[in-house]
Amino acid sequence: MIWDDFLSITFNLPTVMYRNLLFLLFLLLHSCSADSQQSRSVPVDIKIRGLNYTGPPRGPVPPEMISSIKEINGNYIALVPEATLYRQNLAVAYNRTGGWFGESMEATLQGIELARKNGLKIMIKPHVAVGYDRSDFNVDWSGTRDSSDRAEYRKKYRRYIENQSDKLVSNDSWRGLVMTKNDSDWDTLSKNYTDFIMDYARLADSLNVEIFCIGTEMKAMALKKPGYWQNLIKQIRMIYGGKLTYAANWDSYDKIAFWDELDFIGIDAYFPLGTEKSPDMDSLLERWKPYKEEIQNLSQKHKKPVLFTEWGYESENYASETPWNADGRETQNGGPHDNNHLNNPIQANLYEATFQTFWDEAWFAGVFVWRWSPPEELNRDIPTYNYSPIGKPAEETLQKWFGKK
Repeated sequence: MIWDDFLSITFNLPTVMYRNLLFLLFLLLHSCSADSQQSRSVPVDIKIRGLNYTGPPRGPVPPEMISSIKEINGNYIALVPEATLYRQNLAVAYNRTGGWFGESMEATLQGIELARKNGLKIMIKPHVAVGYDRSDFNVDWSGTRDSSDRAEYRKKYRRYIENQSDKLVSNDSWRGLVMTKNDSDWDTLSKNYTDFIMDYARLADSLNVEIFCIGTEMKAMALKKPGYWQNLIKQIRMIYGGKLTYAANWDSYDKIAFWDELDFIGIDAYFPLGTEKSPDMDSLLERWKPYKEEIQNLSQKHKKPVLFTEWGYESENYASETPWNADGRETQNGGPHDNNHLNNPIQANLYEATFQTFWDEAWFAGVFVWRWSPPEELNRDIPTYNYSPIGKPAEETLQKWFGKK
């Protein structure tokens, strides 16, 4: 007796009805199984073991800075060209002469060439700073430049800024708050930002760069203008054949509306992990748990792997409290601005806790550490506490985890 005849006799229902029910049940179970397989994990074949390199203030790019990434088992470098958004006219100025060399297109080209020589893959991750167009600020800065000269210069500059228009909503200098006061100005800003990004997308495609980041921490723009980003992604896809991500700030990554159009969920992962001067490992691991659950749920929802596009800690006391801005934390509490608040172990512990929490998860694509630069390049007055892990215990932690197969 076949199965559907048995069911028909047992439950006194027509055989055809049972055949239909069994077929629907099969489809339902198959669909649930497929969805479960997809949502349970987003497998990543090779972890991204990357470092953000912002380049030197003056060129050329030192070859040893790129080769040293390979030496600690890294396989990716993120190059970080930067533009400045001018408040008065909403111009997005980039690839300028006379600025920080590492932020220029020439530095990006040099970085790509050196990365290829060392067998490294590449992400281009453009940044935007916010400032004033000072092209008509004509103040003679020649001469001795003693303290009185500097005081006079600051006075004139303040007076100049007070007389400038400002088309942005916020007077804060963080790019995450960039938004215009009216729609007409938004049209100008969005066009200028698009031009900046598309130039680097063309460069990325022409040199077969593996990952391109369409924006970094543009929080207000991302949340208020999702349609703009969806259209920008379409434009980039037309000229760039690699993988795309967006570097969302840690406090808004779950509100981004265009993850489905990208290849990675990118997070600048400066999650606060405690207010103690130097929290222990057990505390750090416990505090990562709720963040991990939320991040994993988002990965499953969009069926996308998660990439920490930026992540790191300074080597100083209280580095876990506000990882995006630990510098001076002890000074703000009345402590001295010197090496008395140097804390190399906390930086290494924060690295270790993060790797223990995320590295073995199938849906976790990897990290780009902020940042791989000589310590003296990052803080010329006190070169020992900053985000760079170079020459510190955190470098050994990186090498250990990056070396895991």
